[in-house]
Amino acid sequence: MDTVGPMPTDHASGSEYRTVDGIEVLERIKADEQLRKISVIMLTTTGEAGVLKQCYELGCSYYMIKPVDYLQFMEAIQNLGKFLSLESTRLPLIKKP
Repeated sequence: MDTVGPMPTDHASGSEYRTVDGIEVLERIKADEQLRKISVIMLTTTGEAGVLKQCYELGCSYYMIKPVDYLQFMEAIQNLGKFLSLESTRLPLIKKP
């Protein structure tokens, strides 16, 4: 298995910190030659169609709207784990010439 060096970080001077949102992180991952092939799961509280479309256009593998309630959130994460374990056993698609 190949290892990848540390992710690029933003440096701030003094007490000013720059916030990086999930879409920007996704853009950085998909722009990086070593990282672009990894699957990215976007876990967010918004189901806004424009954000969903943007994430898939940028190359996210899965998009999940997380519940705000803790117990529902934990159940959703468990279901995501089950889904991903099933997804890894799926047969690859064969593209027609």
